Amino acid sequence: MPQPTTSEVHVDTALSQIAVAYKLKAEDFIADKAFPIVPVKKQSDKVFKFTKEYWLRIVAGLRAPGAESRGGGFSIDSTTTYFADIHAVHMDLPLATARNSDIENLEQQVTEWVTQQLLMEREANWASTFFDDTGKTAGSDFWYVKTGGTDFTQWDDASSDPVKDINDAIIEITKRTGIRPNKLILGPEVFAALKTNAAVKALLAYAPGTPDVKPLVTAELLAKIWDLDEVLVSWATYTSSAESASSVSYNFILGKHALLVYAPPNPGILQPTGGYIFEWTEYGAGFSPAISVIDMPELKATRIEGEMAYDMVILGPDLGIFFKNAVS
Repeated sequence: MPQPTTSEVHVDTALSQIAVAYKLKAEDFIADKAFPIVPVKKQSDKVFKFTKEYWLRIVAGLRAPGAESRGGGFSIDSTTTYFADIHAVHMDLPLATARNSDIENLEQQVTEWVTQQLLMEREANWASTFFDDTGKTAGSDFWYVKTGGTDFTQWDDASSDPVKDINDAIIEITKRTGIRPNKLILGPEVFAALKTNAAVKALLAYAPGTPDVKPLVTAELLAKIWDLDEVLVSWATYTSSAESASSVSYNFILGKHALLVYAPPNPGILQPTGGYIFEWTEYGAGFSPAISVIDMPELKATRIEGEMAYDMVILGPDLGIFFKNAVS
């Protein structure tokens, strides 16, 4: 079967810019907001981690006259790796459709659909990596886990106290790591429960300087309760029923859970973080998503294809606490 030549397949700069701009406006997704994205030049490589034990041990001390200062150091763990798998999807635009269409900017509409598909899949991959403990070990390849109904009262229960639960988790993480968590990531149903929770509303009733918005519990106000940098809510949904099912059902990509975690605003060599997203931007000529236009003469169509290459890795499992089944 003949294959398209390199002149027939190329990364379309204009459409890629549309895709990138659309990605930046996709407010319902949190995958690129929760943890820093690290652009990488290689598809796979080692990730260097500094051992926490050495960073938190007090080595400095008094120095006697004429004596050497106390010496110290740290060890480096290079056992963690990333591999940026390539994710792709396309839509074929038949020539007859393009010439007969009354839709303006049809290629742009198709590009936005392709981008939406890639973002939905990335959000689902984010959830399976950072928001699902199935088959994982707490404190090793996943966060420490607290289960609703067992370790704490679920937050849609009238007797629950999420203010205390999260405060306790902040103390636990900080004591264990020396780093205070700064982000709370919620599924929509958990966010809805916190907005109406009695303990939360009682605390906000005494919030100074916000008399006009006390009844309106926002993500920004929730962040102020626990002195966090931000509270993120993923509103992304997907069709959860099979394609051939008689009835269609929909669900949120992030389940009824919450994640309290530390993530820096920007990646860095000596920067602690709960996780990173390694994005192989070299693959897409610097764009992510990268949109390619492929001539398909045998179909009398133009194929608009989108690709992203990335890997998601939990690097500091002790920097997060996962509230599993936070609501019923």
